[in-house]
Amino acid sequence: MKDFTSLSERMDPEEMDSLMNQVFTTFEAIVRRHGGTVEKYIGDALVAVFGVPSIHEDDPARAVNAALDVLDEVSRINASITDSSASLGFRIGINTGLITTGRRGEHDVVTGHAMSVASRLESEARVNSVLVSQTTRDHCDTDFVFSEPLTLKVKGKSDAIVAFEVTERNERPVDDDSVFVGRKEILDTILRRFLRYQPGNTDGFVLSGDGGIGKSRLAAQLVGKVRQLPDFQSPILYARAMRYRPQPFAVVVDLLSSYFGLDRMRDRSEIETAVLDQSSVEARTAAGFANLVAGENKSHDNEAFVLLYLVLKDVVKRYASEPYPPLLLVDNLHFMDRHSRDFFRFFLKNADIKPFFILTDRHPDPGIQEVFSALETAVLPPLSRDEATQLIEETCPPGYLSGCPDGLDSETKRSILDNSQGNPLFVREYVRFAAENRDTAALPTTMQNIFLTSIDPYDPPMRDLLKKLSVFAHNFSIADSTHVHVGTDGDPRIVEPALSFFTREGILVREDDLYMFKYDVFKKALYNSLLNYNKRILHRVVGELMVQKGNPHPLRLLLHLIRAEEYDKATKSLWQITGLTGNLEYLPYIDVLLDRAGNDDVDAYLNLLFAKSAILFNNGMSDEADLLLKNIVDLAVRQHSPMHAGSAYHLLTAYNVKAYCFEKARYCGTNALAYYGSAETPLYRVQNVMELMASAEMLRNRREEVDRILQTVEEHKASGTWPGSEVQLSISKAEHLLMGGEFQEARKLLKPQIAGLPRDGENWLSAHLMLGIANFHLCDWQELMRVDLAILEGPSRHYSNISQINAQIAIGHHFLGDKKSALQRLQQAEFTSSQAKNDFDVLDAYRTLSECYLIMGDHEKAGEFGNIGVGIGLRHSATFPVLTLLMILAEIAMSEDRLDKDGHDAPRENEAEFLLFEAGLLIDRGVLLRNRDVALYHYFRSRLAEDSTEAEAAANAARAALRREIDCIGDDELVAAFMQVRSFGRISRELFGEHANAHAAS
Repeated sequence: MKDFTSLSERMDPEEMDSLMNQVFTTFEAIVRRHGGTVEKYIGDALVAVFGVPSIHEDDPARAVNAALDVLDEVSRINASITDSSASLGFRIGINTGLITTGRRGEHDVVTGHAMSVASRLESEARVNSVLVSQTTRDHCDTDFVFSEPLTLKVKGKSDAIVAFEVTERNERPVDDDSVFVGRKEILDTILRRFLRYQPGNTDGFVLSGDGGIGKSRLAAQLVGKVRQLPDFQSPILYARAMRYRPQPFAVVVDLLSSYFGLDRMRDRSEIETAVLDQSSVEARTAAGFANLVAGENKSHDNEAFVLLYLVLKDVVKRYASEPYPPLLLVDNLHFMDRHSRDFFRFFLKNADIKPFFILTDRHPDPGIQEVFSALETAVLPPLSRDEATQLIEETCPPGYLSGCPDGLDSETKRSILDNSQGNPLFVREYVRFAAENRDTAALPTTMQNIFLTSIDPYDPPMRDLLKKLSVFAHNFSIADSTHVHVGTDGDPRIVEPALSFFTREGILVREDDLYMFKYDVFKKALYNSLLNYNKRILHRVVGELMVQKGNPHPLRLLLHLIRAEEYDKATKSLWQITGLTGNLEYLPYIDVLLDRAGNDDVDAYLNLLFAKSAILFNNGMSDEADLLLKNIVDLAVRQHSPMHAGSAYHLLTAYNVKAYCFEKARYCGTNALAYYGSAETPLYRVQNVMELMASAEMLRNRREEVDRILQTVEEHKASGTWPGSEVQLSISKAEHLLMGGEFQEARKLLKPQIAGLPRDGENWLSAHLMLGIANFHLCDWQELMRVDLAILEGPSRHYSNISQINAQIAIGHHFLGDKKSALQRLQQAEFTSSQAKNDFDVLDAYRTLSECYLIMGDHEKAGEFGNIGVGIGLRHSATFPVLTLLMILAEIAMSEDRLDKDGHDAPRENEAEFLLFEAGLLIDRGVLLRNRDVALYHYFRSRLAEDSTEAEAAANAARAALRREIDCIGDDELVAAFMQVRSFGRISRELFGEHANAHAAS
């Protein structure tokens, strides 16, 4: 504080004390808000540290932001002081470097040369300004605007300090004025595409390449070029995906925050005001977004998704008339959180107006490629030798090194060129290493040596511990580290102080009681320096530790067991994984185990093949799964093993039921039972095969055969020879009742079974899913909402199911009068349906979406999902859902008029005729179909029939089918609700008379 003494002399002591208490209390709150800690007060000075006790990647930026907020607060306080001569003035100095924390008596203290430099910077700063060191500026040079460099002398030191004054926050954080060489061709290509961009399309580039190849720098250069375009007024939305950012939708939130000029330190009300001032979204949406940014969000992911969609859509739409589109830039795409990735999948599909995308990623994984498949991938090659030489010379010009006034010598340049291999980051890191170490002759030959040299000053036990820690797949605690260190003959006493030291050094970051490496490349360098033998030992110790602790993360445990070459244990752990067959991440590990198993262990090999096939099938890779299944069957037959053959046919039975290949399902199921009968087979497998066969027969409309199969299961249970699940059998029966349209009977069977079932169990989820379907068809909206909302609170992440549940809830909201919530739920259903992994899950989700949009009167959306669904269903001969979709499309065609050639209104009869012809082919096959769909088919046929006899016959068939549907609903109130759905009320009046009620119809 400037002139503290003179100010004290002019003010009353009590007033002065009150003012200073207000000032420093406010300052301390600002420091804490930015993640810092007030270390001490020294008279009229406050000392704050950032990175103690918890370190962050952006601690220098946090410190500068806090300093600027302090100066803003000084201005506000001065405005409130009545005595104009008693104004406050503060100087602030900031440095970044190594410090030591400890205790002196009962007090925590922070010491080190870095603190002395910060103090010197403060003393040289102008009043009400911030002066930072070169190191601090380097860490946040794109976040703020700095003055020209100032040279300061430090007392007792021969070297001068290079300092910079912070003039303001950088409103354009993607600016980068560092040296840029090469890349002209790709830069020109992107600019030309940007200038020709049509906002209704999806376009842009994914800049790909090795780490450090210059993707972010190229993006920054592009931004600079774009801003120079004449009349450019559109926004540039920017976000950097971060690995250690756990917030759902973090990237989307950061993109929008960059547009509104927000940060997470702002007050929620400030954020809300900024959103309302700069967009046209509703106040409720602005408030929800403010909660997300401020970290106060308590809504479900689907609700957050909707409000983010509304905000981004509004932002992009505001600039639709501008000559240039908004530019959306995401850096480090491989760290994008799953929620943000799924958000963009939905946004790109549904938004009418889209920004131009620039994304950077090392090597886009299949998930990223699928979401942004419309963007062109530009793989950045290494710089040419001439370009790399230019980068070296411009990064380290003569005079840059104090010990090398003429710059780097030719031998050092040649070494940098050889070792950097055209990677711009490696060039700069090598140059920086030479500058900091002053000994260019000792320059390491690889980047790994740079990292390893940085830990060379540590004591050998400390270095060894750090290398051992690199074996952890993610984070680790003090206890974990101690276990690994002791298990490999280390001294446990050094672990805790070593972890604290590594954290202070910036090698590790700490979140609560867990540690992790700050930079993955540093961790890889350490890991690669270990001998393979030692790696195997370390992975085995970590794997044993995870098992000992209980509930190990399955994927990480598998990694450690395989790298420890504990292949038998890895295989056993694989079979204990819940949800194994839905996760593609397990495929690489299964492939390793398959290679190890070979033909020596046929049982293990076949089981692994089964798992791989199921994963492929459940993730939409039907062709690969089918090819693998053929290999499984061939191998099982060649082994002449009844158990192997039975397992193969069992899997094929499930595959064919889901694929609507009923003859194949019956054939495979019969063979599975025959083989199982001649081997010592777990009886639950036999029960599962029989239930699968019953489902296939039900879909073929062979109900007597279904009853026979389920009766066999019940007889075995009654005789006590079958230890299967009674609940599972009831669920199987309920499923068949639902297929047959007997909704009330299914509900009666399910309700008693639910009590007492664990919420995280498969039976609880299956029973509730079926109850939801029953309630939907019964039009029992209150009960539907209760059951379906309970499912969403459960653990299920099956995207097709979640999509259909949200769509059903939307209809509940619709009929209960909440139209806005209904539309939001349908948007959530669309979003989740886009994540379904195979054709059959997509088909089920689209069938429900199409019907729900039709119920809500949106024929365009209903038709969109209906047409896609029909295409999928016909391709797979999925008769049951296809007829529903055909009747949705026919209902749309029969209800929408258009002008005929004479200018008169006419139904879309040609379209309806085609749809009904296709539907008739399904009707004639005699397969299981919904009563309401059959009723619609015959009703539409009666409308289009030219012959009165044919029309009456069709009407009678429609009456019979509609009576069956009404009888299955049963309850008068529910029948009345059914008559409000789609066209059923109008059709019922036409078929049964204008004043017919439900009972009369029956």
